[in-house]
Amino acid sequence: MNPLISGIRTAEIGATQLPMVARFYEEVWSLRRLPGPEGMAHFAGTAGDYPILTVVPGGTAMRRLTWNVRNEAALVELHGRIRAAGLPVSATPRAFDDGAGTGFDSRDPEGRTVSFIAGNGAPPAPVVKDRMTKVTHFNLNCGNYEAMRSYMQDVLGFRVVDETKTNGFFNCDIDHHALVIGRVPMAPTLNHIAFEMPDLDSMMRMCGTMRENGYAIEWGVGRHGPGDNVFAYFAGPEEMPIECTAEVLQIDGNYAYRGPEEWGFPPGRSDQWGVTDAPSPRIKRIQKQFPFIELPLR
Repeated sequence: MNPLISGIRTAEIGATQLPMVARFYEEVWSLRRLPGPEGMAHFAGTAGDYPILTVVPGGTAMRRLTWNVRNEAALVELHGRIRAAGLPVSATPRAFDDGAGTGFDSRDPEGRTVSFIAGNGAPPAPVVKDRMTKVTHFNLNCGNYEAMRSYMQDVLGFRVVDETKTNGFFNCDIDHHALVIGRVPMAPTLNHIAFEMPDLDSMMRMCGTMRENGYAIEWGVGRHGPGDNVFAYFAGPEEMPIECTAEVLQIDGNYAYRGPEEWGFPPGRSDQWGVTDAPSPRIKRIQKQFPFIELPLR
């Protein structure tokens, strides 16, 4: 378990058509819209009252990744670690704009804007069927895997729990992974954002809802290797690559790392079951096309 970071707080994205995109995430993707400033949209899952998704007007892009930090002491330690690593970081932790805790902004080794917040004020929440709980992981393409691996382990305190030929899986809590980083060098773009449903039936019903609303399954339904989670991938509004997932493997410190030589599927398969076709050309395309916008450090 990472002593500093407990999981993902918020994915902040840009959208060209904000009203249409906001309607999708509220009415189709089952998120709850939160009060907020005019001109942007905040959405919560069932895990608490903090935003797990923020949509800002502008070009379609990934803007910011925000992590939940375990407490104020961990936040101070993280700030010092990032500064010692020579990475850009806010001068000091500050009260966050939404009034829910203290945090700071920084940049990772490839220039993505990454924020950290302690104290989201979210009470424990009951499971609600057919409602998204949280963003369970980010998947990022990168140009220098070893640099990102070192940053995640040595600076942010994550553990590498599995590596395949194409991806590394990074753990911070009981979910198998909260971050996936591509090992095949490419531009540092978004691969996808994964949202969690509370159970398999809820996830399957969401797949049906998506199809009824004109969003075809681009890869899935299947079961991954690392993480053992069931998945379905979609091109969301403005072709944002999103995953609906359930049954993420729960682990502790006794979980044994497995490397690329231990992960693989028989020829013709792209998941454990062998039921799904390979990822569609569309999902492969959009999993490389969304850049990260460089934002000012506040």
